[in-house]
Amino acid sequence: MPDTTQPQPEPGNRAARRAQKRGKQDQNTHFQLPQQRVPMVHPRQFATRRRGGSA
Repeated sequence: MPDTTQPQPEPGNRAARRAQKRGKQDQNTHFQLPQQRVPMVHPRQFATRRRGGSA
């Protein structure tokens, strides 16, 4: 019985597919990480600084 005729969800096949998806997502996250990190850290630092100075 040839296993190549029927593409079964093997761990190796799944890993390869995941690696390809991860590679594409890695670039997206890389670009979104710095952009999302800046606005997220800015308001957080400002809020803490304002709160500490005001109160």
